[in-house]
Amino acid sequence: MIIELHLSITDPSLSVLHTIKNECGLSSGQIKIAIGKGCLWLESGSKIKRLRRIKTTLKTGEQLHFYYNQQVLDQQPLTAKLIEDNHAYSVWHKPAGMLCQGSKWGDHTTINRYVEKHFQRTAFIVHRLDKMTSGLIIIAHQKKVATAFATIFEQRKIMKEYRALVHGIFEEKTELTIETPVNKKPAISHIQLIT
Repeated sequence: MIIELHLSITDPSLSVLHTIKNECGLSSGQIKIAIGKGCLWLESGSKIKRLRRIKTTLKTGEQLHFYYNQQVLDQQPLTAKLIEDNHAYSVWHKPAGMLCQGSKWGDHTTINRYVEKHFQRTAFIVHRLDKMTSGLIIIAHQKKVATAFATIFEQRKIMKEYRALVHGIFEEKTELTIETPVNKKPAISHIQLIT
């Protein structure tokens, strides 16, 4: 079942739960689970943010955006492993199959939500790894630390190295260079056999 609702708040005396429930055939329990998994957004003025608290007081003119996709909500989060905790940031091993960022349909299977729930700290994504890539990822626990890391990455002061395990025979004895754009952005990959 897929439901997408965009609800303008005209009666702020109604709770978040009742506002949504009046517009769809879902039970209160289904709505609460979906909200906990990150599928509700609150638009207030020019700001849109994910909303998890159903006891939030709504104001006239705000909008709720509710995205319910049972297939997305049924997905189970994988387990990430804490490598190092430096209080203001931590380093985690993200397994292949785990997302870095959620979508409007939810964020319960992402590394940052995993860290928030299991580490009991705010989590800001500093950089990303593709869904099917496993590896180390830095999670900031303060906004100013996330900004500082973003600057460091932008200035290329952190070196990133990727290794791919592939099936087949690599016949090249020297380094191979591929210069194929990725998502219409320039990309250069240097490949060599490690024995």
